[in-house]
Amino acid sequence: MSMEVKRGSPKLFWNLAAHAPRLARLSGPLVLQNLSGFMLSVISTAFIGHLNDKVKLSAAVMASSFYNITGYSLVIGLSAGMETLCGQAYGAGNYAMLGLVLQRALLICWVACVPISLFWTQAHRLLLVLHQEPEIVTGASSCMYRYLVTQQEVRPPMICTIITAALCPAYNWLLIYRFELGLDGAAWAFLASTATYTLLLIAYTVLREWLQYKNNSPRRTWAGFSWRAFSDWGTYLRFAAPSAAMICMEWCAVAMAAWYAANLLGAYWVLGLAMGHFAMGHLAIGHLAIGHLAIGHLAIGHLAIGHLAIGHLAIGHLVIGQLAIGHLAIGEHRPNGLSPKHAMRTYMIPMSLGTATNTRVANALGAGSAGAARTAARAALSAAVVLQLVLAAGLFAGRHLVARVFTLETEIVYNVGRIMPALAASAVGDGLVAVLGGVLRGAGRQTWGAVLNLVGYWLVGCPLAMLLGFTAHLDVVGFWCGLAAATSLQAIILAVVVSRFNWDLEVARAAKLVSSHAAIAAPQQQQQQQQQQQQQADGRQVFATGFIATAHYCARQ
Repeated sequence: MSMEVKRGSPKLFWNLAAHAPRLARLSGPLVLQNLSGFMLSVISTAFIGHLNDKVKLSAAVMASSFYNITGYSLVIGLSAGMETLCGQAYGAGNYAMLGLVLQRALLICWVACVPISLFWTQAHRLLLVLHQEPEIVTGASSCMYRYLVTQQEVRPPMICTIITAALCPAYNWLLIYRFELGLDGAAWAFLASTATYTLLLIAYTVLREWLQYKNNSPRRTWAGFSWRAFSDWGTYLRFAAPSAAMICMEWCAVAMAAWYAANLLGAYWVLGLAMGHFAMGHLAIGHLAIGHLAIGHLAIGHLAIGHLAIGHLAIGHLVIGQLAIGHLAIGEHRPNGLSPKHAMRTYMIPMSLGTATNTRVANALGAGSAGAARTAARAALSAAVVLQLVLAAGLFAGRHLVARVFTLETEIVYNVGRIMPALAASAVGDGLVAVLGGVLRGAGRQTWGAVLNLVGYWLVGCPLAMLLGFTAHLDVVGFWCGLAAATSLQAIILAVVVSRFNWDLEVARAAKLVSSHAAIAAPQQQQQQQQQQQQQADGRQVFATGFIATAHYCARQ
């Protein structure tokens, strides 16, 4: 059944309205979680900025970007295979499959960390900050996060992230200043934050599973460690590999564009720096904008990295010795630091909505409900269209007001006003891509997303951004227009693809996928059922024995 819409259908309207609160209940906590994860990067960079050393700040920012591009992107991509497998298994009621997939995902992510760590040991002369190797605990936290979210458990990860964000300043102060570890202290603080988040997630999951075990809940998802986790990696990688490819292609595409821009300018290889060159006519090594990716550290990979990689959080805008809202340094203003920052904020809602959509669609397909999956996709897309259009209109209408919040300098206000229309257009495409991408992940169609990222970023976005920025002399506005065109193209193609979904076929695919694991999960479920039956039989036997003894006693009396 395709997504054909009967215009004016009251039933369709009320179905969409009924799904809206459900999506809001899932996406609301995710927004708060992503904002908390975003603050971790701001806090860490602020502490490094107070070291009053431009070289250290630049090194930290470069290390963060190197960490994201060469390690974090791969790990969160590989863990994303859980979004399809766990989501559909939970909807189908195959709860034991979730625990098995979690173990398999952890093993695969940890195996992937081995070559990453070996590669980083060879890059230590350039990036000394990376020797703490936090990608191992990051992989664990990413898997635990997806394990909970696919079961519509979104509040526990949110609370864990908020607690971690609250502890982050203490970690940084203690390790950077109290123990006088300097830049290494910042790396250890990041590791401590990531470990804290991971341990909190594990603690909650263990407690929840223990309570379910104690209450003999049929929804138990953990049946113990299994050797089966070492098998059937091919099925998992069939969904995880395209997800990893999607993220890696986005990040690498922008890195290549940055390298191209740097060669044209004879400057640094970061695209954010090239854009800063357009805005100000000079580059400051202490203000490397390549820290844009750092905001994804504890956002567990649900960021559409394509725009983050254009300098969304130009961390270099944290002035040495002072923090001016994270992007404005008096005397070295860069309008691009404002617009990307707001782009990141505007992306929080559709990013979270996309994750909620993924969960709802996957659960519905696993449950065999083509109608519920179709309606969830429609409701999410409708909400995204409304939200992003309102947001884009607000950005355009307040394009000068936004800059005046941070500075009154006429040149800065003017330049930000030039960038905001392109940013508003980009926000619409970004939001729709985030939600439609959630539909693809829920249906297990990540390969299509990987192909579209290849076309959108490698064949359209980056070349067009360079063409408009340099050849057409549109400077930073040209870069944003190129990226807006790429995301708009992706949104249109994705909308066409999803509109042509045969949802009955998607249900059949989900049933086949879950049933392929049913034989694996069945022995564990049968063991649980046998234990419950044995307990019930023991209880009946005790009752019967007591009843007979009582009867004999009464007869003797």
